[in-house]
Formats: sequence, structure tokens, C-alpha cells
Amino acid sequence: MILWFTIVQIVVAVAAGVFCLVAGLIGRRPSDFSVGALALVEALLIVQVIVAIIAPFSGNPPTGDLLEFWVYLVSAVLLPVGAVLW
Repeated sequence: MILWFTIVQIVVAVAAGVFCLVAGLIGRRPSDFSVGALALVEALLIVQVIVAIIAPFSGNPPTGDLLEFWVYLVSAVLLPVGAVLW
């Protein structure tokens, strides 16, 4: 993975999570702001999928178990969509 992109993803996901947690604790219902924060996290996850597809073709060979990596990545992409539908 690309280190700077990973750090950006983590910072955005934590900020969105804290925002949604605080909004929930003060009794606010889900709104465009909370769903927008989740959409930003989803967009970054989709970019990560694209990077994971392109990386082996640009000379960045995979290490570790590929099935495990793809299952976790696809699950991470589907979780925000499931949260919005829930």
C-alpha cells in the first residue's frame, strides 16, 4: 500500500467515525453530514481497490495471502454501503 494514502484513509475514517459518534451521542439522527462523511470514506476505499488492482501491473508484486487481502478489502468496501442501508 502507499503509505501517505494509507495515512489519509486512516485520518479521514477516524474523523468521520468520531463525528458520527459524537452526533449520535448528542441525539442527532443520521443526516446528510453523517452520510456524507461515510461517503467520503467509501470513496477512499474505492480508490484503494483501484490502487490494489493497478499496483501489480506497475511492478509492485503482492506479498502475503491474496485471498485474505481481497476478502478484507471487499468487505471494507461493502460495510459503509450496508451501514447506510441499515
